[in-house]
Amino acid sequence: HQTGGSRLSGKGLTGTLDLTFVRMDCAGTLTGDGLGRTEIHATTKVVHAKRDAAAWRAVLNGTKAQEDAVVERVADRWVRLDAEHEDARALTYGCGLENPMILLKELETPGITRGAAATVDGQPAITLTYPGPEGGTVTEYVAAQGRPYLLRRTETGQEQSDITYFDFETITQIRPPADSEVVVSQGG
Repeated sequence: HQTGGSRLSGKGLTGTLDLTFVRMDCAGTLTGDGLGRTEIHATTKVVHAKRDAAAWRAVLNGTKAQEDAVVERVADRWVRLDAEHEDARALTYGCGLENPMILLKELETPGITRGAAATVDGQPAITLTYPGPEGGTVTEYVAAQGRPYLLRRTETGQEQSDITYFDFETITQIRPPADSEVVVSQGG
């Protein structure tokens, strides 16, 4: 399980991401000022998303009449997308980038330096720092005791984020919405 804040698209919008991971699947919510609320259930093949009216308006680039039509049809309803669909990839960017199991595979990246000891939510950690995309710096805090879970990840630069991971041993199931709850399906 994870939660964190992230500056999105360089527009100064701040959102909160709360995701749960089970293997390569994830589910959760994205909320924030000017972003509305989006729920996602994502597998490697299909993404289900449910956005409220504010979330739809934040991503639509049409006229007010066009936006109103979309909002009336799909706001607060589940939409199914093929995982390779452009919108699905944008929605699930956090699932791949912030999944601690995927990040730990990146530890072989050149340029990683081990930093000072730290504490994350009372748990001792080691810090690993390396160059991030677009000139930023990524710092990862890995548990120093017990299993080496990724506890926190911060990123500076154009896309800033501060993500905290927790509830590693919690047993969770990710279940997509029932087909009867899905109003639109695009390639999924």
